[in-house]
Amino acid sequence: MRRSFIGLAVVSALVSTSVMAEAEPFKTSAYGDVQVQALWQTDKDFETEVALANLGVKGVYKYDGLTAKFDLGGQYSDNDNSGDADDFEILKANILLANKYGAIFAGDGVSGSYSNIYQRIDIHESNNNEAYNSAMLYEQPKYSENIFCLISKKYDVGFGKLQAKTAIVTPKDNNGSDDDVLMGRILFFSDSFNATFNALRIDEKYGNADDTYMRYALGADYSIDNLTLAAVAEVTDESFNGAENTYIGAATYRMDKFEFGVSYQHKTFEEKIGVEDIDSVGLAIASVKYHHSKYLTLYTEVAEYGEDMTKAFADTNFAGKFANSEDNVSIGVKVRF
Repeated sequence: MRRSFIGLAVVSALVSTSVMAEAEPFKTSAYGDVQVQALWQTDKDFETEVALANLGVKGVYKYDGLTAKFDLGGQYSDNDNSGDADDFEILKANILLANKYGAIFAGDGVSGSYSNIYQRIDIHESNNNEAYNSAMLYEQPKYSENIFCLISKKYDVGFGKLQAKTAIVTPKDNNGSDDDVLMGRILFFSDSFNATFNALRIDEKYGNADDTYMRYALGADYSIDNLTLAAVAEVTDESFNGAENTYIGAATYRMDKFEFGVSYQHKTFEEKIGVEDIDSVGLAIASVKYHHSKYLTLYTEVAEYGEDMTKAFADTNFAGKFANSEDNVSIGVKVRF
């Protein structure tokens, strides 16, 4: 889905201008960030790049027990894997309606599976799950299209809270399936420990395959003082690309303005596939961030793969999913507003 980034800026300005004349209970605000980095990557020339830039507008309406939120946001990336280099893309165009009984979410935006499961281990600035960067080993993308999600309220169970979510997602609207992806999710929240179980049924028509693709994921995190430990296990059955399971662990430690992060991912395949006959691959990432303020972060990062994710292997089996999967070192800065 491609739309004009300039158009987004115009819409943002118009919305902001019109809302200025509105009294409560409607509030709106613009947001964005720009990330610039120097990148040393195996088998590629050194480059400095504007890795990505985000711009959006969001708003909230609260009145008589009803809350309505909208989010419209686009992204420029220097490494867009859609095939159009230096492209602009609208990634968020959604609305959420909520009351004391629960909520409804509809539109395009950050995938709920990512937000509730994978985000806890996606802790780095350069090697991450942004749309421009396909280096992650797990199967879940960060953004999704055509989401319709029902969200329950949070139920107090004494030692924490439980919540349920279910969704229909239809990224493709011309493949003969009205329910490309069906999702069911159970979430647990407490002061220091959180966990989520997620089940996805992906229609065979979505992948032009013979069998339905099932994916199950369990994620958990635990925080004590300045340390956060997180883990995710992703188990697949009849994956469209031969993927089997992925296991991820991550740790983050905060010390004053510094944040240290390490993570490891290990992916297996259903059988030895591809020109390299790779049956598993690992990815280790380490990063140091310096948060000068909430508006400015400096970082340095190193990533190394356990097997050579060559272009031939990536193109043969995953249609470019691992196009950027090479050992790399980056130094960068991220500015937010």
